[in-house]
Amino acid sequence: YKDDNPPDTPDPDCLESVMVSTKLLTENVDPCGCGDTFFAVLSSCIMAGYGVEESMKTANSGARSVARKMYGAHCTTISEIGYEYEELYLAGM
Repeated sequence: YKDDNPPDTPDPDCLESVMVSTKLLTENVDPCGCGDTFFAVLSSCIMAGYGVEESMKTANSGARSVARKMYGAHCTTISEIGYEYEELYLAGM
């Protein structure tokens, strides 16, 4: 740590940006619950030992699957997240 950053303060030079690709959802979407799902999946993946990029991709897939559900049906399943992940990151490989 630098002299101006005490040990309990994160060093800003250690921060890293991670950008993951996505595709535009063109059908009707309902964003209710997308943020909650994103952060729940992200934190779960990180706690399970996945890397930041893989966790971000999985969280993005979870949020997309929730956005496709309308009128309060905002729970998603592992298979729905897997479908979104495959469409976004594995199709065309």
